[in-house]
Amino acid sequence: MVPAELTRIAQGWAALLGQPATRGAYKASALAVTLIVLGLALLYTAQQGTPIFPVDDSYIVSHNAEQLFSRSPDPHFSGTPALAGSTSALHLLLVASFALLMPVLWAQWWVMILGALAYALSTLRLGFVLRVSILEAWLLLVLGMLVAQMPHQLANGLETSWALAALTLALAAARDTAAHGRRWELPLLCGLMPFLRPELSAVSALLLVARAHRDWQSEGPRSAIRSVAIAAAVALPWLALYWGSLGTPFPNTIEAKRNFFAEGCRASAQRSAALEAALFSFQDDLGLLYWIACLLPITALGRLGLVFSLAFGLAYHVGGPSLLRQYEQRYLYLLIPWLIYSLGAALSVKRRSVRALSAVFLLVCIAQSGMAQPGHWRRHLGFLGFTRSELQPLAKWLNEHARGRRILLHDAGYVGFAVDAPQVDLVGLKTPTSLAPHRELTFPRCNRAARNQAILRIAERAKPEYLVVIAGWDRIYGITSALSAHGFQLDLRYLGQAYRVYEIHAPN
Repeated sequence: MVPAELTRIAQGWAALLGQPATRGAYKASALAVTLIVLGLALLYTAQQGTPIFPVDDSYIVSHNAEQLFSRSPDPHFSGTPALAGSTSALHLLLVASFALLMPVLWAQWWVMILGALAYALSTLRLGFVLRVSILEAWLLLVLGMLVAQMPHQLANGLETSWALAALTLALAAARDTAAHGRRWELPLLCGLMPFLRPELSAVSALLLVARAHRDWQSEGPRSAIRSVAIAAAVALPWLALYWGSLGTPFPNTIEAKRNFFAEGCRASAQRSAALEAALFSFQDDLGLLYWIACLLPITALGRLGLVFSLAFGLAYHVGGPSLLRQYEQRYLYLLIPWLIYSLGAALSVKRRSVRALSAVFLLVCIAQSGMAQPGHWRRHLGFLGFTRSELQPLAKWLNEHARGRRILLHDAGYVGFAVDAPQVDLVGLKTPTSLAPHRELTFPRCNRAARNQAILRIAERAKPEYLVVIAGWDRIYGITSALSAHGFQLDLRYLGQAYRVYEIHAPN
């Protein structure tokens, strides 16, 4: 009797989940996802102390959020605007707003959780817009949350989750022909996305042109102009904010990293090899989902994704392909929503055989991603351990021994946030005056000697009393050897597994 009842219940659920996605089913599913994510987040907060993040750059956001609404000058980076060093003005504003209600690290943590929730809901909506079954929409959501190192990227404390959410929602809005009452949604997203991640400017332009063209054909020029006007009205305040703060319409992080790593004038073959290495590494993480890119040319929206992917790769090939390897390749994760879309589009075709093969492919991708997650999560915990074992002791030592003393450093994240001392960032993320030497010397020559000349110029102007370096970076870029060779006296004062602190004396 009991097995028969269970069988009927299972059959009922299978029939329900196999039904085509509807608006009511989406609302119920979205509510369930929201309760699950927020429930897990509240459970975590009840068991943890102060949040920590696995990425040093996250703490640039923490520091900038504290300064955004502050009326006093930046105590660590004198004369530096709060936007300097932040890739996303929109993400920074969210964190700073939450920080008015709670400590800044908790504010950043909750913004991170809400970003992950927004990405989950956007992925779910994309599945429902594609008119797959309810079960397939949920499976697409599971794949979107588990593929590659996605949990790590969603928990990195940066703008990654919000950028993924905005892009996925934009794809859903572009495909949703039934959303006549939300004609403003896609233009609004096109106006916002460049200020979540600069690379999304290309997506915004492509989607906006496609929407304006479609509006022009179906409803005339007035409708097309309205879409463009909405996007422009949303974008202009952010452009004004950047221009008024930094003197440029985009974040200074782009120029700072491009100039310091200086790969633009290297041979094309070298840059191509670096780009291929990054893509092959990303392919290893993606597994089978990587090959779903072959389906991008099939749909009109997929072809836009292909154009974006090519433009994305070309931009990094020209400006610095090695950047795609940094922070577990987080920049490449902007390609994943396109892959999820392509797989969902394959699930929604009318031919039963194609749908069946796509469903099997989806299940295999989920299984593959699930089996890889324990290893990826151990790696994520290792990054959190690095913050505890390396960054926190380093900051404690500096606060005890170098408080109020000028510090020269190339990693301006945790130290810039936690150490009470004037600091100079020799890369230029948090010290805009460091941009000029790298712009004039490092970037045009693309070699270590030119970078060392720029570092010397920055050090001579900054007159630091302490130097903080990562041993790995020092081996690659020769920071301490360049300073020593030009008469600076460096006395080792702190020796960690990764970080070194030197007391530094300028030549007479």
